[in-house]
Amino acid sequence: QGAAAFIDLMAAYLTSVPPGTPSSERWRSLPDERKRWIEEPITRLERLGNDVNAPRAAGALDALGMVRFMQGDLVQAEAVFRKAVILDASREEAWEGLAGLMVQTERFADFAPLLELRVQARDTARNRILLAKTYERLGRNGEIVEQVQTALRISPDDALANLAEAAWLIKTTGPEGLEQASARIDAAARALGAPPDPTLSAELPYFRGLHAALSGDTD
Repeated sequence: QGAAAFIDLMAAYLTSVPPGTPSSERWRSLPDERKRWIEEPITRLERLGNDVNAPRAAGALDALGMVRFMQGDLVQAEAVFRKAVILDASREEAWEGLAGLMVQTERFADFAPLLELRVQARDTARNRILLAKTYERLGRNGEIVEQVQTALRISPDDALANLAEAAWLIKTTGPEGLEQASARIDAAARALGAPPDPTLSAELPYFRGLHAALSGDTD
């Protein structure tokens, strides 16, 4: 039901917005009549978000959080996403929504405890690396290496985890860590797979170049 309500809303929303309208202006650009029409599925999502069945309510809140985000109401979007993960910690969409909001607003001090809860609910290499990057932005350098190394224990072949370890070695260990960093960069390259992640693929030449410059390898 929650998914159906969201599909209804998205269909109404997308067909009502003039082509080329910037995303930040889409909701405000809608005629009042269109807004009233879209409010019906929003109301349905709000009702489903209070369902006694927690997973069903969390699914509706996932969708409602995205709606509030598209409307430009970031405060309400965050509140809805938070409620969704409290009801059902497995809600990937809500966690991703919260992560996006925290990063967009650079509220890393608020993001760290959320990620710590996320790691408790779903301990993956990706979540550990996100936590490590958040600690880095907060200057909590003593806690970064534990997260990166745990990510590698969870998933030794994870490209992101291997690049994070390479970055940490290059940054903190000096010349003695360069050989290990090179091995991690090579492991990341092997782990990219096909088709490779475009963001990680773009980072590989940077890390190879940085490693070459630091090691004195100019060939």
